[in-house]
Amino acid sequence: MNKKGFEMAFSWIFAIIVGAFILFLAILMITKVSDNQNYSNDLKGAKEITVLADNFELGYETSSISTIKMPTNSRLYLNCDANNLFGKQELILRSELYDQWSETGKGIKSENKYFFLEEPLESRGLIVFSRVFEFPFKVATLSYFLPVDEEYCFIDPPSDVERELEKNNITNFKMEACSSKSTKICFNPLGGEDCDTIVIFNSNEGTVQKNFEEVDSKKVYYEGLSLMFAAILSDQEIYECQLQRLMLRTNSLTELYLGKATYDQGNDCSTNQRNPLEQLNQELSFFEDSSDLPNLASTVEILESNSRGGGCQLW
Repeated sequence: MNKKGFEMAFSWIFAIIVGAFILFLAILMITKVSDNQNYSNDLKGAKEITVLADNFELGYETSSISTIKMPTNSRLYLNCDANNLFGKQELILRSELYDQWSETGKGIKSENKYFFLEEPLESRGLIVFSRVFEFPFKVATLSYFLPVDEEYCFIDPPSDVERELEKNNITNFKMEACSSKSTKICFNPLGGEDCDTIVIFNSNEGTVQKNFEEVDSKKVYYEGLSLMFAAILSDQEIYECQLQRLMLRTNSLTELYLGKATYDQGNDCSTNQRNPLEQLNQELSFFEDSSDLPNLASTVEILESNSRGGGCQLW
């Protein structure tokens, strides 16, 4: 009886171990399938967002707005690389399921897109709007991402910015009756204001500075409203990297227009643009970061002035 009892106990223990192992394998397989499905859904979502940016570029308007509802709480990440011809970006989407975030996998890479956001951008919905960046000719369409549940309070914006905010009518952007939890963006503050972001907006210099509590916080430079919104609504690292990519593209376009100006000049069609284009091409070859923008601005202004002067148009 003792022997039989021992054999029976052993059989039960063995059965429990085998059952537990089978259950473990089943859970592992389900988790694996679930992770693969989440990865597939995340990749699909990132692709759909990128396609939306394509639609912005196909439009003829200088700015566009769209709202994206996510099926679950999601996080957006952006990898930026300013190497090679035009550099590239990679948009990565991670979704939350049962209080767990999906694993970070490959995202959607693109060489002709310029996205701006603060990482990680977490929300169940996104507001995406775009603006054309001209310097002085059209360079690219910039796309800005912000969560639907975050409010941005623009305090004392200049008239140019105020008109742009009213025209776009983005519900997250307020100029009055701001909530206490809103992100406060102060323009040309005199001091003492409670600001999350400070924007210097004048004819001599345009800068944006935020995250004052961080040791490595520093101001970034911008030219024009398109880059101003990019600096306000993105991380410093993303802004500087995407700006480098934009300047690479600007330089390539400058060389194309320089060739066209040379051709037109040889056919008795003067544009007065050849010399400033050569100057811009040379300045862009030494571009390092946003602090170089003010040096480029004077040459760009000459090109804009010459373009308004009549004669043969290059763009």
